[in-house]
This record gives sequence, C-alpha cells and structure tokens, in this order.
Amino acid sequence: MASYFEGNNILVRIPGTAEQSTPGVLFSAHWDSVSTAPGATDDGIAVSILIQLVSFFHKHPPRRTVIFNINNGEEDGLHGAHAFLLHPWASEVRDFVNLEGAAAGGPVLPFRATGESIMRAYRKGVGNVHANVLSADAFERGVVRSGTDYQVYTADEMRGVDLAFYRGRARYHTKYDAVPWTEGRERAVWSMIEAAYGTGATLANEGSVEASLPAERKGVWFDLFGSALLLFTLDSMFVFNIVTLVVGPIVLLLLLTLQVAVSRKRTRSGQWLVFSSTPMARALWTSARYWFALIVVVGVQAGWVAGWVKLNPFMVHTYPYTVLTSSFTLSFLIFTFVVNVPLPAKMTGNTQHLSPSPLPLLLHTYFLTYVLLIVSTVGISKLHISGSYFITAWNLLIWVACVFGVIFGKGGLVFSGKQTFVISEEDLNEESDELRSASAGLSEDRQGQAPEENVNATERTPLLSRSDSTSSHTPPKSIEPDTQVHATELQTTYTWLPLILIVLPLPLVLLSQITIILVGALPQTLADGNSALAVYIPLAGIAGVAGLFGWPFVICGSSSPENNKGLYMGGLHRYVVLLLIVVFVVTTLPGWLAGGFYGDIADRGLTRWTESHGLYPPFGPETPLKVFFQQTVELSPPEITQNDGHILTIQHESGNTTVKMETTLTASGEFLEHWIVPRIPSALTAITRAKGGVTCSSLGVDPRKIGLSKCAWPSGEGMIPEPGSDDSDDNDDGGPWHWRTSPNPWFSANIRNQLFNDSSAPHTMHPVRGASIFIRGTNTRNCRVYFDQPVARYRVRDSEHGLDVSWDTQKGYSVPETGLNEVSLWSRDWGKNFVLDVIWKEQDLGFGVQATQKPFHSQRQTQRTGKVACEWAEYESGMAGLERTVPPGTPMKSSDSKLEAKIPAFEEILSFLPRWAVVSKLTDGLVEVWQTFGYTIL
Repeated sequence: MASYFEGNNILVRIPGTAEQSTPGVLFSAHWDSVSTAPGATDDGIAVSILIQLVSFFHKHPPRRTVIFNINNGEEDGLHGAHAFLLHPWASEVRDFVNLEGAAAGGPVLPFRATGESIMRAYRKGVGNVHANVLSADAFERGVVRSGTDYQVYTADEMRGVDLAFYRGRARYHTKYDAVPWTEGRERAVWSMIEAAYGTGATLANEGSVEASLPAERKGVWFDLFGSALLLFTLDSMFVFNIVTLVVGPIVLLLLLTLQVAVSRKRTRSGQWLVFSSTPMARALWTSARYWFALIVVVGVQAGWVAGWVKLNPFMVHTYPYTVLTSSFTLSFLIFTFVVNVPLPAKMTGNTQHLSPSPLPLLLHTYFLTYVLLIVSTVGISKLHISGSYFITAWNLLIWVACVFGVIFGKGGLVFSGKQTFVISEEDLNEESDELRSASAGLSEDRQGQAPEENVNATERTPLLSRSDSTSSHTPPKSIEPDTQVHATELQTTYTWLPLILIVLPLPLVLLSQITIILVGALPQTLADGNSALAVYIPLAGIAGVAGLFGWPFVICGSSSPENNKGLYMGGLHRYVVLLLIVVFVVTTLPGWLAGGFYGDIADRGLTRWTESHGLYPPFGPETPLKVFFQQTVELSPPEITQNDGHILTIQHESGNTTVKMETTLTASGEFLEHWIVPRIPSALTAITRAKGGVTCSSLGVDPRKIGLSKCAWPSGEGMIPEPGSDDSDDNDDGGPWHWRTSPNPWFSANIRNQLFNDSSAPHTMHPVRGASIFIRGTNTRNCRVYFDQPVARYRVRDSEHGLDVSWDTQKGYSVPETGLNEVSLWSRDWGKNFVLDVIWKEQDLGFGVQATQKPFHSQRQTQRTGKVACEWAEYESGMAGLERTVPPGTPMKSSDSKLEAKIPAFEEILSFLPRWAVVSKLTDGLVEVWQTFGYTIL
C-alpha cells in the first residue's frame, strides 16, 4: 500500500543558545483523533503539553535547537510524521520525544526507546520514573497492535523515546476517551508533563559532545518503586550472563566438594555423630520430588490456561488480579501436595520426615534458573530480547543463597562446637536399642562370676584387665535428643532468615513491577483480537514464578516432632492450606461457571446473562467490549440477486443507480452474535424479512483484527449515508474516458489510458502504458484506488497540472518489486480533485528497459480491473458543537457542507449497543463507497 498525503502540521522552531552547532531535539504529538473518540488522551493531553513547552522554551531557550511537530493524519497512517521528514527542519533533528496516548490514562510509560542514552536522559530528568523494557519487547514482537510516529522517526535514523499511556485500553479510540473517563485525571496529565519535560529538557540542554555521540546501544531498564531507574546496556547484560554461566557453577561445585570433605573430617574427629542411614527410595524421592512437582505444576497450569480460554477468556478483561490469584494459589497448592506425597512405609523405613533445611531445594532452584539463564542468553544473542533481566537477577540471588547455605548452613563449612545430625527420632531409638542390647550381652557373660577385686598392678598384671575390657564395650556418651534438636533448630533459625532475605525480597519487587505493567497493558487487548493464550500464559508464568520463590522454604519443616504437629503439608499449617484452597475455589470456579452464562449454553437457551445481573460480568462501562463498525456501499454491483435485501435504488440528478449497502460489526464472536447483533433494529429487520439475513464469520476479517469475528447484514432503506451538499466543480475535463462511475451523490471517478515517458530509460524514452484516474469525493478528504493488477509507479497531481510532475517517492519508501495494489489519497481540502497516474507492472506493457524490446503497437490488448472508493467519517452527533462559518439560514459554503453529513447506520449502533459495549472505527472511514472498474488497454 502507498499513500499520498497533504497535511496541515503545525511546526515551531526555537533556536538553541549553544555556540557550537549541535543536532536539534524534536517534540512530536498529533492533534487529530479518530472519528469515534473525542481524543482526550489520544492525543489531546500531549498537544496541550507541547503548547506549554513551546511557551517555556521560548522564555528559557535551551542549548540545543528544539522543534515542535504538532502533526495531523497520525490516526490513519502516521502521515503527519512522514510529511515532517520532507520539511527542511527535519535535517536539523537528531533526537526526538514522541507523546502518545495508546490507552485511557494512568501513569505514563516509555513504551519504546532506541537505546541507553535516551533512557539516561529520562532517568536524569524525571523524578517519578515508571519504565520497563518489557514494553519495548512487546511492541517489537507485535503483542501490542498499535503504531505511533516513533517508528517513522526511527526509520529516518533518529533516536528517541515513545511516551504513552498504557492503562484502560478498552476505552481507547472510543467515546470514553474523554476527560471524565481519563484514568487518573489530573495525575495523568502531570505524569505526561513530567516525563515529556524531564526527558526533553535534559536532551535539549546536553553538551555538544553528548549530542553528537554515534548511534547508541540497545539498553535494559526497569524502575524500583518509581523512585530509581536501573539502566545498563544489553551488551553488558550479555557479558554478565556469560560470566555467571561459567563462574557460578564452578564456585558452587568447589564449595560443595569442600563441604563433603570437611564433613568427613568432622565425622572422624567425633565432632559429628551420624546416627541414620536413609532408605534408598526416600533418598531418590527427596532428590527427584522438586522436578516431578515442577512438571506437574506446569501441566496443571497448562490445563488452567486451557480452562479459562475455553470457558471464560474475557474474565481477565475486567478481573485480571482475580485470575492472577487463581493461578498463584493453584501452583502453590499443587507443588505442596506433590512434594509431600507419602511413600509406602516399607520403602521409607516407616519414616516420613521434613527436611529442616531449604538448601537442597535451593540447589534444585539454582539448576532451574541456570537453564533459564542459558535460554535467556541465547535470546539476547539471537533475538535481542532485553526483558530477560529478571532471570539474570534471579539466578544470581539463588546462587548467593546457595553459597551462603553451603558455608553457614546446617552442616556447613563454618560452625562451632560438637554437632549431631539426626535424620529421625526413630533412627535414634533404633541406635539406642542396639546399644542397650550390647550392654545386656556383656552382663550375661559375667553372670555367675564374682566380681574381681581390685589388685595392685605389677609387671605381671595384664595390660587390659577384665574391667577395662568391660568398659570398652560401654557405648559412647551421646548428646541427649533434646540437646540435639535444640542445636539443629538454633542453627536452622539463624540460616533461614538470611536465606529468606536473599531469595525473596528483590525478586518479588522485580516481579511485582513486571506484573503491574503486564496487568495494566495485556488483558484488554483481547477486544482488539489478541490471542487469549498471549494473555493467560504470561499471567500463569508470573504466578508460577512467584510460587517458586517460596517453595524451598514452605515445604521445609522443623526437626522437632513437637513443632510438626500443626503442619499438614510441608511447612504449611493445615489452616493455611485450607485458606489457599478456599481462595482458589472462589477465584476460579465462579469464573468458569460464568463463562457458560454468555457462551454456548446461552445459545441453547439454558440460561441468560445480562449486563445488570450475573456472576463475574466480563464487561462494564469502565471496561467495555469494543465493537468495530463499518458500512460499505457498492455502486452498480455486477451481480444482482432478485429479492436481495442488500440492493436499493437511489435517485440522483444525473440518473438512478443501484447500490448494495451493508453494515458490518467486528468483535469477539460469542458476544457479537448472541448479545449485540440481536439488539440492533436493522439486523432484526434483515432476519425477519429473510432478505440476506445476518451472516457471521471469522473469515474475511480485516487483517488488523485477526482473532475477532464479523457480522454483516443489509443496512436497509433508512440507513443511506449522506455526505452533505456539493457545490464543487466536477473533475470531468472532457475525456475521452475508458471508464467512469455511475451517477451517485458520493463521488465521481473517470479513467483513461495514458502514455508516459519512462524516466528510468533516459536513452530510449520509449512511451509506457499507464492510466490517469480522476477522483473527486463529496465532502471528503480521503479516497483510494484498489488494483487487481499491480502498478510499478504512481504519482498524484492536481487536475490543473500537466504530466511533468515527478514520479519520485519519499526517501526510504520505494515501490516494492512486486508492485502496489492500493494507493490511498489524502488531501488538505474537502472535495479535492485528485489525479492519480499509474504505470502498470507488466513486462508485456513495456516498462523501463523492457520498453525497447517490443514495438509499441505490437503489444496485445489487456484488461485492467480494480475498484475506486472514497471514505467518510463525519456523522451528525459527532459534529455537535462545531461552528458554521456563515450564519444559520444562509447558503452553506463548501467548507461547511460537511456539517450536513449523516451516517444513520452508525447512529443506530450508538443508540442500541448495550451499556457494557462501545463502538469504535474499523478502518480509516466509517463509510466506504466504492465501485469496481474494468477497461481494456490497447
């Protein structure tokens, strides 16, 4: 697709005060809004802020030149930014700050930034930071379906940042994008002011050295509690990951080896009395239970995701934290149950024991994070994924905890005094029984013998007397059990607290920051067609990782049997487990049941969900379901079916024309078909009269709304769109014409064959075949032409200009090798006469060098087909309050005739949509009127 654009950007330039010339800074925002929204956050707040910044920098000129581009045409193709690049001032700009509104308010987020140096300016100038590089990764991978002027500027090798709102996307591009519905109200405005001024002023006052730095490196950034921004380059994180992958396991293995050696030495020296021998089955289960539980948790979470996607995918749209809580409690409970599955008594020696130390499970967790770190490092190298910083931090902290546990933990390298390691009290009892048996055996050997009297030792006295022999069989004195338990618990207590402080706080903080941004940005993208899996899988991952933090500590118990009496599963008290079960049931089961109230069950008439009563209603005025509208009008359709409800005949001063009108709504299929379309009167009329009826399908949906469904029906006689009066001159220059539109009130178009001199073959200058297409729409600024056969070149000129207009395109945006199939035309004035010249993309028509290979008159006749269309977005209620340039009662000027425009089909949708739904535009125009063309080129 190619575009021709005439805009009315507002440009302001304030020269810098630096003696040495340095590149300038661009501030950009767009003042246009979509037809279905007032545009408070998109992008009215940004425009008002730029006006204030113009005033500020006029009074306080910065070191570098600042340029303001308050542009038009952003909503329908980023045209204003493209137009700015053609202005001479664009060559002065190196850095930019783009202000956007991709949602309905809240805190402002640097959605995207080109690299580290720009974010360094953000960190320096903004006090209340709120940023995370994950948003940039989401944009790059298409998770967020939105385009901003940022991508136009970066394509021109500028560096900068995209500042935008990100919460409340359900209200984006709807009537709720208004001041009363702006999330945060004044706080949202001040958030944008602080981010725009802080970043822009810092860049504008940089020295000449900083301003002239070469292209920057990709960065990694995230904030901590909104008060500090951690910032480093992606290359630095990559190097750190490599070092961690190499050094981490080596150091840990050396320490573990040293611990084993020291433990053996202590055993030989009598410092460590080991009483137990663990059964093999229990030893294997102790080592494997972590991974077995992890696999089970992942499998159960997959089923959890499938359950929500199948039963109630839009639960997360309005209740994201309920869904998150459901996933967290599920993962926690499943892990706790699995790791504490009792083994048969014959396999465990009649012993079921809780390990008092979290170190074994921390070692397993370290191995898990090590594998994740390998994957993360590969992602950095191959895909330049910056958002994996969390894995790096998590792996490092788990490694530190393992090192601490090996050195200072129970049985570690550093401790004092004699220690006793008791696996179980039963082992201690068994050992005591053996010692008592040994003592009893010795007593039986001495039965019937009188005790020997003490004899003075002489040279004939044996070195080992009978009493000495007897004493040699006396069991060694051991520490009492109470003393053993006390020593173990004392050391475990001193070990647990540092381990918890190492493992839990910082990862939870980092994960909470990620959660806040994902929960604010992702859930409501379902209404735009985003996959439910792309929403539920990240939430399940976050909940699972949060559970992983506490697993090593929760399933550890005390070594004291008395302290374990209140434990039900692992280290969790039975009441805590019961509470988690209740929370999971409350946050999951009602949501799954509610899904049937508005899904397939409703279609079978078994129940009915309404917006005023129901269990977990998925939408409401604060979180509405977006419905995308478009009406199409086809002039003189080639195939007319008798009694087709789509077909109407309209009268025009030039003659009558048959038209086919259709209303289309695009939204989530289950709600659209069951709960929205049946409420629209024209749709009900189409159903009852059986004239075409209503057709719903997920096929043929607009490419930007893949994942949604559309329903279409005949608009009806009372739904004919009116473009307003027309007092403009016709574009007919007398022909001859090889095709022209049917008489109609919306637009006129004519096509004729045309010969053009091919400037790509200057030595031959053979003529090439093409066409000139004349288009004029009534009270519109947008028309377009669709080609069934691609074109190789195009240009747009006024009807007054000759054929000497250049064929050049914007720098960096050449026509692709496959040619173009669509050209969009945007004018500054209403009702403009467009002249579109095209050269066909076919060798047999002679293009470029091929023009010399075949005589002009020997080229065969070829058919050219396509369609010409114009768009309208003006409707009666949407223009309420607009002022006329002439007093009422006097003839209306052409500039005011658009105030007469009406789109009854759209007004009908506004009137009859349920209160939990809201309408938005599907594409550039709310109404598209078109007619197919076909003619022969000689």
